[in-house]
Amino acid sequence: MAGVVMGLLLTEGRAGQITFVLLAALAIGAWLIRTKRLRWIVPGLVGVGLLAGGLWMANPHFHDYSLTDNARTYIWPVATQMIEEKPLFGWGVSGARQEFVRRGMNDEDFRIHYLLEFETSSMESFGKVNYGIIHPHNAFLETWMELGIVGLVLLVLCLLLPALWLPIGHDRWFVVACVLVFFVQGMFESMGSQLAPLWIPLLTYLWAFNYSSEQNYSNRPIRPAQ
Repeated sequence: MAGVVMGLLLTEGRAGQITFVLLAALAIGAWLIRTKRLRWIVPGLVGVGLLAGGLWMANPHFHDYSLTDNARTYIWPVATQMIEEKPLFGWGVSGARQEFVRRGMNDEDFRIHYLLEFETSSMESFGKVNYGIIHPHNAFLETWMELGIVGLVLLVLCLLLPALWLPIGHDRWFVVACVLVFFVQGMFESMGSQLAPLWIPLLTYLWAFNYSSEQNYSNRPIRPAQ
């Protein structure tokens, strides 16, 4: 978990820094409540607020760009149009990506605010443009677009059920923190494009859930043979 927190702290991305501030606020608040130091909750949260302000001042992404400069503002409408047409079962994994690229290339705002920059950076990095890797930069929209509402529900259940099944204690709060990281990162990135920010917390909390399940199973009394 220390590696995840350090990655969020050192990132220049807005979503990562917002996630770190949320984790810090939850961790400090939970620790103060557990240790019954309730009078320190307000000063603790004020300290987190000052930390958030420092990150905001140090990161130009927070104040040098407006919402109209964020390419996701023009990417997400293309994904939602596809979802509205096939909301139940989606377009399929390959079919959704192909249709998303086709619609994006025919959408003027998509081309101006996202595709042109993507093409330039791809040419500079790889010497060619691979349109097949264009994605909606949102794990939940992408899942809904590909697999429909069925896939989206399964994704949400995969996130929530382990946290709900675990008994209240250190493991449960640990899993909830990992789910929070995945949720915030998933709102701004797709699963197939940025592996570490999304999958490290997911695999970490699955490991914690598996460990807790094994401990619970090993502590069950052995029934005598009939």
